[in-house]
Amino acid sequence: MKYIILAEILNRLKDKPDLKKKLKIAAVLGVLSLLVAGTVAIFVGVVGVKYVASLASNINVTQHTEALKSKVENIPAVTSVGCLSAAQSLLSVERLLTTPINTNLQNLKQACFQQTTEMPSEEKKEGALI
Repeated sequence: MKYIILAEILNRLKDKPDLKKKLKIAAVLGVLSLLVAGTVAIFVGVVGVKYVASLASNINVTQHTEALKSKVENIPAVTSVGCLSAAQSLLSVERLLTTPINTNLQNLKQACFQQTTEMPSEEKKEGALI
């Protein structure tokens, strides 16, 4: 059945040489565009690998990494108790529509980056179960 349809299409192409010529041109252009796209993809991959390799061999990378480690140590610790609930509450559409963005971000910042510099008082120590 498929061969009959294919043979009929080929017979129609023989009757119309202009259509046959256009199909050949389209097929050649398609193959050429695939070759060009493949070549560009391979070229971009090779250039990317070379860039990453040259970046990793750079001496300044070690210095930047050490500087970044010292900066990370100065960032306040993320408290996981209130941070997750604050972040999940920001996902609510109602809350985003009813409160300003600045207030939402301030609440998230307070919940996630609290710096607990105050020492617990004596009353808190007596009431706590240790």
